[in-house]
Amino acid sequence: VDIIKKYDAQLDYWVSEYDRGIYDAMNKGIALSQGDFIGFLNADDLYNLEVIEELSNALSLNDFDFTVGVVNLINRESQTIGLMRPLKSLDYNKGQYIKMPTAHMAFFIKRKLLKQNGGFDKVVGLSSDYDLILRTLLVTNRVYHFKETVGSFRDGGVSSSYFKSFLSTYKVHKKNGIPYQKRSSVFLLSMLKKIILNFLPSFMRVYLLKRFGSGRFELK
Repeated sequence: VDIIKKYDAQLDYWVSEYDRGIYDAMNKGIALSQGDFIGFLNADDLYNLEVIEELSNALSLNDFDFTVGVVNLINRESQTIGLMRPLKSLDYNKGQYIKMPTAHMAFFIKRKLLKQNGGFDKVVGLSSDYDLILRTLLVTNRVYHFKETVGSFRDGGVSSSYFKSFLSTYKVHKKNGIPYQKRSSVFLLSMLKKIILNFLPSFMRVYLLKRFGSGRFELK
């Protein structure tokens, strides 16, 4: 709070109060927002300086409802160790299984659409961003792909609590009508893969991810 107070004159509004978790706090931010588009930047994540300018320029030339893009993965020393790409196809129907379509920080969305869509569902937990993006894809495919890398997200954080994260993803799959057998197999295979990778030396993890990964994640 002391840091926020230091820059108080440069902020339109801020509040520090009790909330029921990350996505409850973000929903409060949505309710207070006034701009045409909304993006969410988590603690320790960084936007590239050019990303807001690119978004502004794109809006002057195109009409779209949300964005996707490439983001870098950085370690605790702020060194780039990889990147995450959005899905090549964003076609989605309820009950269909797809992975996280894009990194949360690359997802800017029209404020009006976000409010119509109900904001974040706090019930599903850590994967509420995944759920929100799936719900968005159900109602619109008008997307802008950032040409430049959007920014960097740091390895670690609350979503790196793997069991809670995988369990939350299971809830999202159930909510969105993905069959029991499919959502259960995704949950179990994700847990098994994570357990195996945790016991391997780093060079073997890098090799396996490069050799058998989906291509969305690239390790430096």
